[in-house]
Amino acid sequence: MDQREEPPRVSAQAGRYMGAGLTWAASTLVFMLAGAWAGEHLGSRSLGALIGAFVGAGAGFYWLVRSLAAGGTGGRSEGPRSDDGQPR
Repeated sequence: MDQREEPPRVSAQAGRYMGAGLTWAASTLVFMLAGAWAGEHLGSRSLGALIGAFVGAGAGFYWLVRSLAAGGTGGRSEGPRSDDGQPR
């Protein structure tokens, strides 16, 4: 009997992309708040928030591209597999 993998359901695919987008937004927000906090102690809260937002958006986008390119494994490659599904 042919054992084919079923394609992922639409809800699973939507959840994957929504989770990736929320992770990107969360990293931008967290880095912006951290930058504002650091900027407040260094004398320029708005500049710190702006730099933090750009760093967070960049880091989040990097993670987003890596995780979606790896098939949703969080940026971790599972390595090559043989025909029977075992790691080589």
